[in-house]
Amino acid sequence: MCIDQGSVKDVRGDGFSSETLPPFNMNGEKLFLFVKVSPTIINVSDTQNRYLDLRIIDSVTEESVQNVSYQIKIDKDNKVILNGKFHSQPGPLKIKIVPKGEGTVMTNLTSLSDGIWRTSTGNVTIREPVFLTTGLYHLSIEILGVDDNMSKNIGSSRGFVFDSWLSVADVRNTTAEKNGKTFNITVTSFYDRINGLTFDPTSMTVVWSMPFDWNMTRSKHENILVHEEIRVPKSLFNGSPLQYGAFVNGMALFGRSLTIDPFSSQNFTIAHLLINKQEIMKLLNQDMININNQRMAFNLTFLQIPKLQSSSELETDNGEVFISISRIPEQLVANSNTTLLIGFKDPATGVPINADVTYGAKILDPNGNSIYDEDSKTTIYNTTSKINVIFPKKGIYQIWVHIEGLAPLDSDVFDISRNGVARGYLLVE
Repeated sequence: MCIDQGSVKDVRGDGFSSETLPPFNMNGEKLFLFVKVSPTIINVSDTQNRYLDLRIIDSVTEESVQNVSYQIKIDKDNKVILNGKFHSQPGPLKIKIVPKGEGTVMTNLTSLSDGIWRTSTGNVTIREPVFLTTGLYHLSIEILGVDDNMSKNIGSSRGFVFDSWLSVADVRNTTAEKNGKTFNITVTSFYDRINGLTFDPTSMTVVWSMPFDWNMTRSKHENILVHEEIRVPKSLFNGSPLQYGAFVNGMALFGRSLTIDPFSSQNFTIAHLLINKQEIMKLLNQDMININNQRMAFNLTFLQIPKLQSSSELETDNGEVFISISRIPEQLVANSNTTLLIGFKDPATGVPINADVTYGAKILDPNGNSIYDEDSKTTIYNTTSKINVIFPKKGIYQIWVHIEGLAPLDSDVFDISRNGVARGYLLVE
């Protein structure tokens, strides 16, 4: 997401379902815009309603600004599918989208004048075929002004314009044939449409691709997160989580970019590929990409020889928080005291998050049994948190770190918009 106000601020963007933007000046006051789309993950086969929430908040009083006018445009594949002006008397605007129908029908509105739909409650219902196909949607949100007649324009002829991209999940299935048996494999792309999903039984590799614009000038001031989820039968990929390997356009993914979850499902192992802007720039800087070939190609394979090492860096599944893990001693040994040092950083910059972090942690043994489970731990800004644990036996353990909320140093608001779960591994000798 970017902001057009003369100079562009460094804010989060592509692939995130909620945005809290840095403060901007309006009529001498510092304000920020909060935008949220829910549910967080939208599947086209799901008929549930969709919601778009917007509000402008005073950074000093932390109260919502009243009488705000917005223009909202949604387009996909260069086709505008929704475009309207809305004025909310209380300030916050909540649009309920009923994703069916053959034309736009708006209800719960107070009046229509001067081409602006006005609401005294802040709630609007739109019956419109929006978010019905998979892929990327472009949301352009312009703050036209405040007050009933928009007499207090924000300071430019266009107002403040925010651009964001919402990904509607694409889910595809394929069958794998091996040794006379048939297995089901499911891939979910939380970024764009899946193409050419296949399985090679000889190399034990799942292969697929999706459209992707490699021209990074479009996102100079934005973060990007590509999240792919693969569910493979445990009876097909039967081995250690460390035997999974993943590649994007030929580049191997390591550390926080590849996490394997063997415990959430009884019959399936779930692999998460998390490719952020830094990984994308690495591909471009190594001249591994023809930017005219606008696709991202993925391989998930099962290695005969596992990569035996503990995780030292993790990333939450929504790409919002980077987590570092240090071990004392470095080589973990069964039946001895161990200290894990946990740090929290911004994934885009690598510097400590400008907040106190509240989190929970869980450590599972090779059989999926919990040997450590604690919630509501708080780490003060720019410090590390300690976890003391004894590993009862040798093996590969999984560690889960879930963010419960951030307390920014420059605000009293407890921020839960960046909550997510990170997964990694601990090798115990």
